[in-house]
Amino acid sequence: MIILGVALASLFGCGTVITVPTIVKMPDGSVLRGTSSATMTVGQFSVTNAENTLTCSGTYNPMDASHVITVPLSCSDGRTGTAKITRTLSGMAGSGTATMSDGTIANVAFGEGLTADKVTAPPSAQPQMAR
Repeated sequence: MIILGVALASLFGCGTVITVPTIVKMPDGSVLRGTSSATMTVGQFSVTNAENTLTCSGTYNPMDASHVITVPLSCSDGRTGTAKITRTLSGMAGSGTATMSDGTIANVAFGEGLTADKVTAPPSAQPQMAR
């Protein structure tokens, strides 16, 4: 854990901001693009759709050494949610799913070289049949 802290401290330096592309793909195939940025004290992300009608954002602890992190998020349309992200060993890339307050599930990915075609849309939610 001490080695990780030293490695992150040298990576971030004093006041250094690391920024990587971030993409969220919704069940209907729509894409929200933006960035995730981190310093030694705060991590944050923001993504927006092409029409600029929906923005989602959140913050996380960049010093959390967990392989899987949970990131609370909120969107401009009033929805809230939680993203569960599995990070690579470097912590500079990762992917996972976001579950929104209305039940929507979206796929999330971040990291250098990321393009929308590398992120798949989650299956559309299917209504549950009454038994």
